[in-house]
Amino acid sequence: MVKEEEDYNKYLEELLAKYNDLVWYARSSEKHEHIKGVKAEKMRIENKYTEECISLVDVDEDNWQHGFNSGMLAALRLVSERDKQQAMKEFPHLHT
Repeated sequence: MVKEEEDYNKYLEELLAKYNDLVWYARSSEKHEHIKGVKAEKMRIENKYTEECISLVDVDEDNWQHGFNSGMLAALRLVSERDKQQAMKEFPHLHT
């Protein structure tokens, strides 16, 4: 049972990192690329989540994908927080 819970928690952490990256990526813009590390971080995310990034910058797409990613980030933060009262107080916590 402990192994299953550890695997579940690790999976939640991986999803949380993924959706944090994708929400950050969608909020970033070229005007921020002069800030040290921003361009490298954008490249890292593009290489890791290529398909997701393409849909975020596709001008023919609406904002559905970004909305989905933001909802996933908020929900994952809610279920991942150990202090459930604090999590409910901060929900939907979308700061990246």
